[in-house]
Amino acid sequence: MTPQSHKGRDAALYMLASVRRRRRAGPYSMPHRQVALPALCFVKHGEGKLLLDGIAYRFDPGSLFYFMPGMAVQAELDAPQLDYYIVLLDTVFVSGRKGAEPPDAASLRLPPFLVPGRLLTRESRQLLKRFEKLHEENRSLTQTPSGRSLQHIRLQELLNFIVQETAGREPVKETGTNIERTVKYMKEQYRTKISLNTLADMAGFTPSSYSRAFAKTVGMSPIEFLTGLRVAGAKQLLSRPDCRVKDVSAAVGFESEFYFSRIFKQTVGVSPSLYMKRDRLRVAVASCLALEDNLLSVGFEAAAAVNCFRYPGMDDEEHGRTMAAHLAALRRACPDLIVADCFHAAFEAQLKQIAPVVMLRNDPDWRVNHTRIAELVGQEEEAKRTIGSMEQRERQARLLLGSTLGKARIAIMQVNHKLARLQGTAHHPLNELCYNGLGLQPGGNIPSSHFRQEFTPEWLPALEADYLFIHKNHIRAGCDRIFRVMQSTASWNSIQAVRDDNVHFIPNWFRMSWTPPGRHRIIDELLALAKAGE
Repeated sequence: MTPQSHKGRDAALYMLASVRRRRRAGPYSMPHRQVALPALCFVKHGEGKLLLDGIAYRFDPGSLFYFMPGMAVQAELDAPQLDYYIVLLDTVFVSGRKGAEPPDAASLRLPPFLVPGRLLTRESRQLLKRFEKLHEENRSLTQTPSGRSLQHIRLQELLNFIVQETAGREPVKETGTNIERTVKYMKEQYRTKISLNTLADMAGFTPSSYSRAFAKTVGMSPIEFLTGLRVAGAKQLLSRPDCRVKDVSAAVGFESEFYFSRIFKQTVGVSPSLYMKRDRLRVAVASCLALEDNLLSVGFEAAAAVNCFRYPGMDDEEHGRTMAAHLAALRRACPDLIVADCFHAAFEAQLKQIAPVVMLRNDPDWRVNHTRIAELVGQEEEAKRTIGSMEQRERQARLLLGSTLGKARIAIMQVNHKLARLQGTAHHPLNELCYNGLGLQPGGNIPSSHFRQEFTPEWLPALEADYLFIHKNHIRAGCDRIFRVMQSTASWNSIQAVRDDNVHFIPNWFRMSWTPPGRHRIIDELLALAKAGE
């Protein structure tokens, strides 16, 4: 990008300061922050609201924003996960006059081709690829002067693309002032009776126009937002001793106790009466992902833990016997609540005959379900401590691994009875742990936009890996046969890790990565490997 300057006039040129990828689990609210450097922000996943100098913008996948120094930024995440790239920009002084001294940074006239706020673009997929490439190359290119120069060129290519994409398109501006006024009103008055007509009149809309404008700004309908406020208030009241469901229902604005109980259970997963005694519940687990370890890490022992999943290699008779034994174990435990993962959805009706069931979604961020499980037993603060401790452990291990595995190319595979799976760098807790938390370097052909790539053993790609980690899954069903076929290919023998005898067979890291104890064990195994290779 050529600097926007003319003869005799001063200007500035953008250069790359840093490029980062950030992930946040919802619900997430970023407090007020002041922008220090010019920045580009591209949202890969997630939806929410951004306040930029008091102006409200909706963001969703593909949204691109430009921030100027001094701007005030706040954000609220509506979706379970936020994944975005942030590119910080430096400025270089360019003078149109000979012998001119560089001015103060505050007086630099920055290039005018980017307008602060949200930038409308046509090709969000192409834009995502450019941000991904800039981020992926940053780790390797910034190690040398020539690499850093190449990264600056990559930035100019990105800026050129953005200029072409936004040419002739007005920036998106959504004041949302009247909507914000009704949001504030609902937060203050949610305990009282509030009608849609009242909110619409306050905002200066018809009821239908107000609902559309509210959903566009906040990301949900006014009724959904108000219900969320009331349920949150009810949680606080139900945590107090000697409260009654009927009194709580009335206190947070519900006219019917039965309607309140139904809405509360739909939102939270348990009834208000169970929520009141959540720290005294007998909780059982039905899970493939060892959810009992989540409970144990917050100081709560499961009354029973079973796995009813039918694994490959099980016939009808064996699975029937196993299922009957597990259901009998649950009945003997007499749980007040059963927490189940998504792999047990097919057995939900049978589990409900024993106790109420909370069915968890398969969220790619392990923190989401960990926090949810902790809330069900009244251990939210302990969950925060556990997550903080886990993140600190990852930072410490990242430093220890930096001099050994941190410089090597890594590939992680799972081989089952039908095919092989190559893990990517995102969208799974194991990928996030290894490549983001621990800073390990993925091989050059590791998928970055998908959490894994599947292939038959004959079509093993030529992996660029100095260390190869393999988990053999479903051994009874015949994964060893698939592995032997893969070993016979030319691609297998071309892998550097194979030639250097750096192929390591691992336990089920894929399952272990969902719980704090499992993640600690993965880190322990990687540190032991790094120490053995010193």
